Amino acid sequence: MDPYRPPKADLEYHAVETRSVWWKVYFLVILVLTAVTSFWDLVEWNLAWYDYVGTATMLIALLGVFGFAFCKRIASPRFWRAYFYVLLLTDIVLTYVGFVDGSSESIPLDAVFFVAVSVALLLYLPIYFALYMYGSQSRIPWAESDATLDQ
Repeated sequence: MDPYRPPKADLEYHAVETRSVWWKVYFLVILVLTAVTSFWDLVEWNLAWYDYVGTATMLIALLGVFGFAFCKRIASPRFWRAYFYVLLLTDIVLTYVGFVDGSSESIPLDAVFFVAVSVALLLYLPIYFALYMYGSQSRIPWAESDATLDQ
C-alpha cells in the first residue's frame, strides 16, 4: 500500500428510492378488507367455486401489491406482467359469473351490477396499477438485480 496514493471513493449520489406512504396505507386497508370479507364468507359457508378462485387470485395480487409498496422482490417481473393480465381477466369473468349466478328477481340486476362493478373498480384500480408497474416499468426493487431476473 502506497501511503501517498489518494483513496478511491464512489462519489456519485445513490438515492434509495421508496414508495410513498400512500401505497403502504392502501396495502394495509385492502389487506384488512380482504381479510374481513374472506372471514365473513367462511362464517357464512355460502361459498361457490368462483369465491374460492377470487380469494386465491386476490391473495396473490396482495403479494404483488406488498412487493410494490414496500419495494421487496417477490417472484420476478415476468411473473407479475403475466399475473396482471390473469388478474384482470379473472376479475372480469368472476364478476359476471358471480352476478349471473347470484341474481335475484327482486333486485334489478343492471343497477346492482353497475354499482358493484363501479365500487370494485375504484378499489381495485390501484391494485391493477401496482401490479402493472411492478411487472414492467417499476425498477425500484429490480434495479440492482442480476442478469438472471427478467427486467
